[in-house]
Amino acid sequence: MENENNELNEIRIEINDSTTSFNKNHSITLKSKTETVTELLLLAEKFLSEKKKLLVNIS
Repeated sequence: MENENNELNEIRIEINDSTTSFNKNHSITLKSKTETVTELLLLAEKFLSEKKKLLVNIS
């Protein structure tokens, strides 16, 4: 679904993990004139999920 108003959609997600001394904080910001906020959220979720898998495999 394309953004019909051609406005800039933006999302920013920050996940702060203060349970360990190792900084496991993650942040992602996405901006688009063509993607809807829903589509940006799906992209962010996929990115953060894959980042989490990578960190688990490294540990």
